[in-house]
Amino acid sequence: TMSIDERTGLEDRNTTLTTSINSHLGYPAIKEVLYQPKVNPNRLSIVFYEYRTTNAERIELFCNGRESELIERQDGQSDDLDNNDNNNR
Repeated sequence: TMSIDERTGLEDRNTTLTTSINSHLGYPAIKEVLYQPKVNPNRLSIVFYEYRTTNAERIELFCNGRESELIERQDGQSDDLDNNDNNNR
């Protein structure tokens, strides 16, 4: 399930990825999610606890070509969440 940060209205990637991966594995395996959108919004690292997975210590994810998404807010208005210019294509 995607978790939304109440302050920013954006996805809380740390919580979303940690709960999703741990849920799919059936046990807590994620030590930390490293994401610094101000430094590099296209890079994310997932670090596993030692000896919790068979063949992974770390996963590096890179995002290329993002699309915008229209989110309906509770007050009935819409927010256009766009991290690039793909909606101009």
